[in-house]
Amino acid sequence: MLDLGALRIPVLADVEIQLEAGPQGQIQSVQLSHDGSRLQLGAFAAPRTEGIWDEVRESLRSGLAANGAKPVEVEGEYGIELQARMRDPRGTVEVRHIGIDGPRWFVHGVYMGAAAVDPDRAGPLREALRGVVVDRGTEARPISELLPLRLPPEAAAQLAELAENSQSPGSPDTRGQAT
Repeated sequence: MLDLGALRIPVLADVEIQLEAGPQGQIQSVQLSHDGSRLQLGAFAAPRTEGIWDEVRESLRSGLAANGAKPVEVEGEYGIELQARMRDPRGTVEVRHIGIDGPRWFVHGVYMGAAAVDPDRAGPLREALRGVVVDRGTEARPISELLPLRLPPEAAAQLAELAENSQSPGSPDTRGQAT
């Protein structure tokens, strides 16, 4: 399991995991890739007693339609999903939005590529989604606030070391030289 704070993601063979950071460097989402398909995951705060997927789905539908897509609701493994074909700078991309409501949390998954059109082609991405664990924490958070994701401690230490090494000016080593 890859512990990212609010999300714990199973580590599976042939699945690449990438973290997407926001402008201030905070991790905003996780993207898993396999065989030309991707699954983007984000975890959000939600009310204790009711889910937010219906509201989020309606907002997504409006946004997709405003960008020229024709979103369609389909029944999926986790209930109603939203599928659409969108244009991006590289061409046309198929997307499938999934919402999973939990107690005080919500996971938004977006399949892209072949897995968006045919759930049977999701393979290990589907396995990873099934194995995701959400750690909501106990603090109060506004509804729909992104739950905090963080680098695992060993990765954070490596990143800090790289940053430190790249910021220190190169100076010649003068030890052992005569003056």
